[in-house]
Amino acid sequence: LCERYTDMDGKVHRVSVPLIKDSPKERKAAYIELMEKIKVANSGGAEIRYDELVKKYVERPDIKDSTKSTYRTTYKPIGEIIGNPLVSNITTTFVKRKLSECDKCPQTKNRYVHALNNLLKFGMEFGYCSDFLHIKPYNIRRSESIEDKYLTSEELAAVLDQMEGTIYFW
Repeated sequence: LCERYTDMDGKVHRVSVPLIKDSPKERKAAYIELMEKIKVANSGGAEIRYDELVKKYVERPDIKDSTKSTYRTTYKPIGEIIGNPLVSNITTTFVKRKLSECDKCPQTKNRYVHALNNLLKFGMEFGYCSDFLHIKPYNIRRSESIEDKYLTSEELAAVLDQMEGTIYFW
């Protein structure tokens, strides 16, 4: 089994693992071994931490400076929440536990989950993570009723009373 990958410098490399026999089980084992080889080759044999992965993700040459600024402001508060763990130790339960302990609203937590998914996908593509971890977003229940959308007759009367005597120009 053979796989090509591109490192951070833009160079294309080739990694291969021999198959003992051609079966789905052997292909899966060989694929896992290939991903480990790519991970070791890209990271220089060492584990990578969250802040190092963010730095590699943000400082890519293919993105604009304004996007880099946006990424920095997004990943900094995430780092403050989850700390600086090894990327291999970031799991769904770890992230959900850390996010549930913070006092952010569900929409912000979902934005953080989306950003982490993008970061970990990048880590997988460039061999910093051995497998892709997809963190599911939080369910946001909105309880909007008809009463929340319109004014009651009392509220409308109060608004009209406040407007009385005022001249408006269109």
